Amino acid sequence: MAYQVVDAAFVAEHMNDMPIVDVRPSAYYSAGHVPGAINIPFDVVKNRTVGPQGPDKSIEMARALGLRFKEAHIFQWTPAIVMCQTGYHSKLACEMLGSQGFTNLFLYEGSYQDWTSSPSRPIVKEKIYA
Repeated sequence: MAYQVVDAAFVAEHMNDMPIVDVRPSAYYSAGHVPGAINIPFDVVKNRTVGPQGPDKSIEMARALGLRFKEAHIFQWTPAIVMCQTGYHSKLACEMLGSQGFTNLFLYEGSYQDWTSSPSRPIVKEKIYA
């Protein structure tokens, strides 16, 4: 398996020494995210790949996601925490990245929904200018 399932305590312990990748849409990320997290939106990867749904599209999506991670200097061997809103898309992302040789991923299964369930956990909100 390319990933290990982790909890909020693990994220809090490693948030300063390991990249955290938030795969939620950019608007969700801007509304609030874990400090230090970078945004690689899963929906952008999904929407930019061409062709009908099926195995070929899944392979293309996995390649595109792997490329986006590498552009962010997160390589196959780089430990990284992957999260989304509820854990669903981050699990898909981890599975796709695993098919591309990523072997050191940590799936925050509770993701942002779990993170914000405790008011003691910090969040960052982006300033949005109209």
